[in-house]
Amino acid sequence: MDCPRTSRSLSSAPIAPKDTIRAGSRRPGSRQRRDAQTSPRINRRRAMPSSSPKRHAMTALAEAKTNKKVAAAPSDDAQTALNKNLSKEFFFAIVGAVGAGSSFVSKALLGALDDAGITEVFPIKASDAIKRWATESAREIPPARAGDIKTIEDVVMMQNLGDEMRSSSPDFASVAMGIVKEIRRARAEDLGVDPNTDDPIDPGQKRRVFVIDSLRHPSEVYALRRLYGAAFALIGVVTDEDTREERLANKYFVGPARKRPESKGAIKTLMDRDEKDKVHKYGQHVQGAFELADFYLDNSNDGAEGNKDEHIGGALRRLVGIVFARDVAPPRPTIAETAMYQAHAAKLRSACMSRQVGASLVDDEGNLVSTGTNEVPKSGGGVYGQAFEQTVDHRCMYRPGAVCSNNVGQNDIIAEVIDGIPDILLGLEALAKQRGEPFDKAAAIKTLQSEMRRSRIGGLLEFSRSVHAEMDALLAAGRTGATTAGTRLFVTTFPCHYCARHIVAAGVKEVQFIEPYPKSKALSLHRDAIKTSADLAAHARLAKEHAGQVVEAQLKGTGKVAAPPPEPLDDPKAPKVLFRPFVGVGPRMYARAFFKDRELKDGYSGVLDLATQPPWGSAWQKSQVSYAKDEAAMVGGLATP
Repeated sequence: MDCPRTSRSLSSAPIAPKDTIRAGSRRPGSRQRRDAQTSPRINRRRAMPSSSPKRHAMTALAEAKTNKKVAAAPSDDAQTALNKNLSKEFFFAIVGAVGAGSSFVSKALLGALDDAGITEVFPIKASDAIKRWATESAREIPPARAGDIKTIEDVVMMQNLGDEMRSSSPDFASVAMGIVKEIRRARAEDLGVDPNTDDPIDPGQKRRVFVIDSLRHPSEVYALRRLYGAAFALIGVVTDEDTREERLANKYFVGPARKRPESKGAIKTLMDRDEKDKVHKYGQHVQGAFELADFYLDNSNDGAEGNKDEHIGGALRRLVGIVFARDVAPPRPTIAETAMYQAHAAKLRSACMSRQVGASLVDDEGNLVSTGTNEVPKSGGGVYGQAFEQTVDHRCMYRPGAVCSNNVGQNDIIAEVIDGIPDILLGLEALAKQRGEPFDKAAAIKTLQSEMRRSRIGGLLEFSRSVHAEMDALLAAGRTGATTAGTRLFVTTFPCHYCARHIVAAGVKEVQFIEPYPKSKALSLHRDAIKTSADLAAHARLAKEHAGQVVEAQLKGTGKVAAPPPEPLDDPKAPKVLFRPFVGVGPRMYARAFFKDRELKDGYSGVLDLATQPPWGSAWQKSQVSYAKDEAAMVGGLATP
């Protein structure tokens, strides 16, 4: 008596006509009808007429179930479908100020990759992309010289060409586009296909690593990071200014010419332009690109002896191990990397309209003492944004008529100067008349304001309402009764001279930073209390030279040394505060570098097992296809399984 029960179950089942079946699905055919006719439920009954409502309903149900199964069943599970489309290519790029040794680091990275058994590596030079663009657009390029020797004029010519190339695109990313062309060309040659095609040059499943030397503008970083996503990592190379200047002098000048004022002037101009073009937005802006790095290296002492893991080769081998997860136990973060990550997290809390800065204060064991952010102070202690329930918010961004108070203060000074010295405008007006040009007073004032803002007036800090991040961290420690003596301060930007004096007074023994801050006068004002990593390197060089002179004198039997040993950097009873650049995994990379994304032990024995792979692909892989194609690979049609 189950026929009535079957009829009731079919009362709500829609019967789709054959001509409305979804495109791409299997049409109901003889096999499906046979399945319906040989169903055990149906076979137990006598044959019903084909026109029977019961027979028609039961056949339709069987066909609907079969169609649903065929249309919706994917060939793979989601994990397999997505992993099939993951690329095995990876893209390293390097950024560093002129003289920092970006090319040296690039070659060292090639060695680290080779040590890891990764042999399909393709060096890509941004200068090649610029030269190719210049040649194709009939522009002059530096001449080829014997031994690949370059002059400082060659470097300036390449700077000019790079600027011109960037200016050809409104987003200043033309050099990045040229780099992508070089990457496509290298991949095409490896695959043996035409590099000039407009079609995609699919990477397939082959492991390739591209090393890009080097980027000079934030737009180049943004473009390549957006394009290659998780498969892109930027290495920032830092070197102290004195060392860079010395390297450039040795590279581009010979003998006594290195010390001439005109040589030093040419090098200083080159370095300033490279760091930040103050006139053109499309110019060299290495400083802005550097702070976007994922991993930081200090190349101030690239020939240093001692523990290899503290220097370039060891650092790059560690980076390669992090990215490619070779068959070794995955590295863990250093205290410095964790502290800088905490500083970065504090930075992101800031609502300051000018810049975001974060700081973290840690003790010798790496325990977090306090954090700080540049933010407007609130009554009762601390800054806005710290309360679990924010009832009022008087930060500049959220006040009526939101405006940066520091800009207002600077503009007031500029207006006061212009109003107080009317001869400036009178002189400009007379000059315009002399040239036979119309004089636009409003435009002249705007030009004066812009020029004055580029002066030290634009570097004034005292009109900001915000407590600086370093000060917020020190005050937070004080409010909770924690000592700041003997602590280390990690800050995302080099401290200004206001903060430096308080850092010294608070007894902090070391400061590490990522982003330089040229406006800071900390070193010139507090040389008696602050030393830098550059000072340590210079002192080590002098000590080494003196030791060599002593040995030479002993060998000659004279016992006389030309120069005395270098003066100690510190008073042992009152050592100076060390300011040095941060090195290691940067905050941008921290989470994906150290997140446990795979099993590391055998589930039964508990023994370390490094053979497993991340089941959903690693954090360093990018899909070769669009997410729309990945969707189709995952679920196919619209039917519900």
